[in-house]
Parts: sequence; C-alpha cells; structure tokens
Amino acid sequence: MTKGRNFDNFGASTLPDAFSDMNSETLQLMAGNLMQALQEAQGLLTDSLNG
Repeated sequence: MTKGRNFDNFGASTLPDAFSDMNSETLQLMAGNLMQALQEAQGLLTDSLNG
C-alpha cells in the first residue's frame, strides 16, 4: 500500500515540477533536435529502401 502511494506522489508532484523548471526555450530546442533526428532517420531509411 505504501509503495503505491509513494508512486502516486512521485507521479503527481515530481514530473510537473521537472517540466516547470525547464523554460519553453529549452523544450523548443529539445523538440527541434528530436524532429531533426527523425528526419535524418527517415532519410536514411528511404535511401536504404531505394537501394
């Protein structure tokens, strides 16, 4: 029972705190890096399929 409550508390308080500590510029940079990586991966996959 205690384990479940600790997990709930972690989920409720820690994750939003982590995101609120990051400013929007940091989140935008992370999203941009992710999109770039996905585009590169897609390009590599397309190249390998087209042989």
